Amino acid sequence: MTSGSSPARRAPLLVVLVAAVGAGLLLATWLHGRSLPWEAPLGWLTTAGLGAVATAGAYVAVTVSISFFARMPVTSSAAAAARPLFPLLLFWPLLLAIYLSDDFNHRVANTISSGWLWGIPVAAAVFWAVLAITARVDRPAGSTGTSWLHNLRGGDLFHNSLGMAVVQFLALRLTLLLLITPWGLFERGSDFGAFEQRARLGDGGLLPFLDYWLEYPPLFPWLAALARTLAGGEAGGFERFDITLGLMLLVFETGALVFTYLIAERIHGRDTAYRVATFYTLLFFPLHIARRSFEALPLFFAMGGLYLVIRQRRHTAAAMFAFGFMAKVFPAVLMLVLLRSRRLRESWREVSTFTAAALVIALPLLIAGPRFLFASYQNMLARPPWESLWALIGGYYSFGWVHRVRTVPETATEFAQGVPLPAAATVLLAALLLLAYAYLFTRVPILKSSLGMVRFAIVVLAIFAIYLKGWSPQFTFWFIPLILLAYPTPKGFLIATGFSLLAVIENPAYFIWWSDSPAALWAIVLSRTAAFLWLAVDQIRLLIRGEPSAVEPVLAEVEAGD
Repeated sequence: MTSGSSPARRAPLLVVLVAAVGAGLLLATWLHGRSLPWEAPLGWLTTAGLGAVATAGAYVAVTVSISFFARMPVTSSAAAAARPLFPLLLFWPLLLAIYLSDDFNHRVANTISSGWLWGIPVAAAVFWAVLAITARVDRPAGSTGTSWLHNLRGGDLFHNSLGMAVVQFLALRLTLLLLITPWGLFERGSDFGAFEQRARLGDGGLLPFLDYWLEYPPLFPWLAALARTLAGGEAGGFERFDITLGLMLLVFETGALVFTYLIAERIHGRDTAYRVATFYTLLFFPLHIARRSFEALPLFFAMGGLYLVIRQRRHTAAAMFAFGFMAKVFPAVLMLVLLRSRRLRESWREVSTFTAAALVIALPLLIAGPRFLFASYQNMLARPPWESLWALIGGYYSFGWVHRVRTVPETATEFAQGVPLPAAATVLLAALLLLAYAYLFTRVPILKSSLGMVRFAIVVLAIFAIYLKGWSPQFTFWFIPLILLAYPTPKGFLIATGFSLLAVIENPAYFIWWSDSPAALWAIVLSRTAAFLWLAVDQIRLLIRGEPSAVEPVLAEVEAGD
């Protein structure tokens, strides 16, 4: 037994050694230029040593975290902590290219965008490390569980399987992405143009939240900056950026579709899950938004977190919601589903996990320089209302306006349009939101069923949508998968279509045809508010009444070993 287990114990240490040495050598080469270690000056060697020690230290920190929080043996924790270092092994091919090719070395040394070559593996390793810790806390070594990957086949790729659902989704989306330009008779254009303009600042070496502020949380602006680089920067032009960013967001929307299918399968069974996925693929609005906004990114984390809550992977769900929160605020609202699926006093660890995972993204930006990060969040908090009840009451009837100069932090709180919400009104609305959620927690019993969790997610999101001081029609996209899960019949397809039509009537129809008519926007906003109220009330009614699922107990037996 001892001799057989020895290679297994040595393998993680080998991965750590190779990754740490590669990280140290790349850091020294990046900062000081090429040099052979035995001929290198002291500064080069010191930098290489510090890089290797930092990488090994990070590995030790992850090992200790897994061992402490998951109460696992150190040897098992060490093996689990080594896996997130795999992306760092990509440093070795990069080092070989730098040392063997003078041309490649010159481009790396003189091109601003070359930082992505090491930034992407580091980011992948960090995200993987967070999920490795939470996954072990949720399911310690020795427990068993069925992987969702077997569902891609489901016994037959061409019979109501997840694999077939993904194939038909990609067959439609990829062809439209590559062949159809997002423009039409009543189209105001895609937000991708605005995303490209901001990402274009990277051509001059400016980075989001370090050199300029934005009106979104950090995750998407960095994704857009990466898309600009992959598209060739200034030489690539808008067309390549448009396709590159579209492909990247398509990955996240495909993931959201997968999570939607898996949730539907647990609640309703495979045939209904396939129907839900097909409805989603056929709906116009998700396709429309996919070529105009980045809602697929936070939706991926929101649906992934919801699926993990249903699977009782509570800490990993909290981490997913936290990552989503760093792309848009709404995934954080779904933390309420996690909190209501257990007694509140038993959920403090999940809240801590959410906070820690969000800080993993925010802390590097704070350390590098907090000015633009603070300016971004000041903009989000201070921005005047738009396209909401509160904007109409204030007499503003247009879209959300943001200052075009982003390289000066002070412009984040300068608004040429809109009517700012008084501080007292902001406090009152926040208090009403908290009271609404508190009432929900007193009326809705602890969530036990998967369907109940989906319904509760709809309710808390609908309340949040009504509360928001600013509304953009693409936010309707948050609700589409949840509506199809709650109503997995043609009725659900019609409800989702109705919400989609309301969004399209608001934009582009209102801004093209009726922008000079306040009454038109009042009618649209009141109709949208009424629709969300109906949706929330209907779900609360069903939650209080209770609806046991016929499928769920069977799935619970299959996964009893989780």
